[in-house]
Amino acid sequence: MLKISAYKEAEVNEFGNLCRKGRYGYRYMNDKSRLKQPHIRKNGQLEPVSWNEAFEYAARRVRQLKETSAEWAVFGSPHSTNEENYLLQKFSRTVLGSNNIGSFSNLNELPEALLRASMSNTNFNRIEESDFIMVCNFDPIETHPVLYIKLQKAARRGQTVYMGCCPDSRLARKSKVLNLPDDKKSLFLQYLIDRINHSGWYEKIAAVNHHPRFEEIFHKVSGISQKISLSEFNLTRKEFDAFFKQIVRAKK
Repeated sequence: MLKISAYKEAEVNEFGNLCRKGRYGYRYMNDKSRLKQPHIRKNGQLEPVSWNEAFEYAARRVRQLKETSAEWAVFGSPHSTNEENYLLQKFSRTVLGSNNIGSFSNLNELPEALLRASMSNTNFNRIEESDFIMVCNFDPIETHPVLYIKLQKAARRGQTVYMGCCPDSRLARKSKVLNLPDDKKSLFLQYLIDRINHSGWYEKIAAVNHHPRFEEIFHKVSGISQKISLSEFNLTRKEFDAFFKQIVRAKK
């Protein structure tokens, strides 16, 4: 797949315009690491199998577990259609006999409760004006290609752009990288906030951020940076200090 084009006569997309994911969000299909067939664990190793074998295995395991007192939990995907998720909950209730149904859409590694926001409080203009930008938990070329273009241009202009994830992504090749462990990104943000507080930069950041619960955020993470070693984030003191100096020197 090289490109996606819309039907130019369809009024629903204003005669040929696609949303950002419809226009750009297809590159994962050509990713070399993409799974193209099901796998079953055999002798401790995942091995590729045919779809027929995978379905037969799944059906057999469901029948076996239904004969026990096993509890079931089913999670729908935010990437599935409404119809697909409807069928999933129908399967859960009628076949498995379970009402334990959830969605991965509300499972976010980053501390929403801590940051008190589920949406970004920045905008494209602030990205273009910022001296320091950090991307922590997603690859923008896959989830927000328009944002990727803005960040790519920022890196080309000489703005400091750090990637805290996806070290093999296109944006990482054009920016600086902190190769944080996948399960430590939330902790690293808390560590960073506490370091900012202890460094005396609280007043500066609070003055320009205008977060409604900024003081509560700092209070919740107070002392974390004194209890955790940088080795947990695969960072040396030299690497972190170079990163932190970029934040300190940034005017906005």
